[in-house]
Amino acid sequence: MKKLTVMKYVFITTAALDVIALLIPAGKADFFLRPLTLIFLLLYSIISGAEFKIPSIIIRAGLFFALLVEILQRLGMAIEYVIIGTALYYFLYMLAFLIRGGWKLDWRRIIPFAVIGLYALLLFIWFEPYGFLRNASMVYLIVVVAMTGLAMQAVAQKDFSPLALWMAGGAALLLLSDSIRAFTIFKSEFFRSEAVILALYFAGQFGIVRSMLRKDNAHAP
Repeated sequence: MKKLTVMKYVFITTAALDVIALLIPAGKADFFLRPLTLIFLLLYSIISGAEFKIPSIIIRAGLFFALLVEILQRLGMAIEYVIIGTALYYFLYMLAFLIRGGWKLDWRRIIPFAVIGLYALLLFIWFEPYGFLRNASMVYLIVVVAMTGLAMQAVAQKDFSPLALWMAGGAALLLLSDSIRAFTIFKSEFFRSEAVILALYFAGQFGIVRSMLRKDNAHAP
């Protein structure tokens, strides 16, 4: 438990320092802190134990791909491929949520997909992506709607346990982070937008990791 708590606060500290670096701004610090923060989160997920073994392994694989995308982006990977890379690790998250929660036909389960799908469609129409970005965005939208909808299945079934809330909240924060990112790409940036995007991104990733903890660790300090 002590190692788990220490690793959690190491992650929170590096995440906070990265966001502060973007507020100052200090781009060179962000260059190293962002991948380092994801490494600490991955280590946190490994030592935390798992309430859901197979989904947890898949989530860790997704985190690894998220880390890989960040590293490749720093090496000059084009934004189109960043979008595809993001869709790939969101697909792994989607698979983890599906295995964890299963699937039963129920009207309450459809509501999250309908709401998120409508939201994503309206953003797509408003942002008007072009060229290869349009195709990459279409792939991303399909995956992110499925991922976020599945993450909210437990809450849709009136399961308000900490693990269910972490999962739904984490996915929602990632969706919000990506929505702001898309706004800055297709419309315009705003003051310190990158810091806002990153804070939401780290919080969302942390929430998804927490949703897979053993129940005795879910309330760990």
